[in-house]
Amino acid sequence: MMTTNRKRPVYSKLKAFLIENSLKQKDLALFLKISKSQLNQKLNGTGVDFTMEEARLICKHLNISGDEFFFRDEVSKTIIRRNAG
Repeated sequence: MMTTNRKRPVYSKLKAFLIENSLKQKDLALFLKISKSQLNQKLNGTGVDFTMEEARLICKHLNISGDEFFFRDEVSKTIIRRNAG
């Protein structure tokens, strides 16, 4: 039986967004100048995480929110509370 060694959570929302919009991982990997394998590992939590620059580029390229696709809810809410207080 094969086990998956996740280093962090899966980017499920981003993966779903790609599928729903008929976008291919290989095209996003090409845009980021990384291999399809590296992108797949980042998306599935088995490789290194996205860099801040990669996340920024993805958000700008796909016109999506970094808060929604890259940050856990509790992190965004903590930052909002800290800035509001």
